[in-house]
Amino acid sequence: MDRTRLDPELRAAVDADDVLLRPLADAGEHALRMPTDAELEEIVRAYRDLAPRQRAPLLAVVRAVSSVLKAGVVIAPSGSLLD
Repeated sequence: MDRTRLDPELRAAVDADDVLLRPLADAGEHALRMPTDAELEEIVRAYRDLAPRQRAPLLAVVRAVSSVLKAGVVIAPSGSLLD
């Protein structure tokens, strides 16, 4: 893009974006990495290990269990419901 053809305000905005985004570009994929959470990584691995057509059912199960847990139902590690 020929920046000399931009008006001064737009050129300043483009230049500011370059300055702000350069560290992210230099850092590569590590720039946007979330803090590690072993349980979350396990869920993501399980999702990615599935064929694309199998991912939607897994996501539906995760959403259903999440809504049950939010409602205050306690589930034992064995999978049984607790009072």
